[in-house]
Amino acid sequence: MPRIEIGEVRYFVEQFLRESKRLRDAMRDYRKAVAKLLVDDEIKGEFVDSAKSYYETVHYPIVDTTIECLSEADRILKKYVQDFESQVDDAF
Repeated sequence: MPRIEIGEVRYFVEQFLRESKRLRDAMRDYRKAVAKLLVDDEIKGEFVDSAKSYYETVHYPIVDTTIECLSEADRILKKYVQDFESQVDDAF
């Protein structure tokens, strides 16, 4: 069975955590920008109302769920490395 070096795992986790944070921050900024558009009353019409409804009922939950999934993946990966370190003798 092939072996996986913990250094490779740590590197992957480090890269994932950095990119995950960057993506979560970008998604939060995006959500804030959309929120500003949704409260803008200068743009009117049936299409605008439909678009606003879409963002509130469909788009926001997708963005929020994606952010939460990334946060959960961060927690799982950190725990994986912590569990490994607590179970493996570093003398080798």
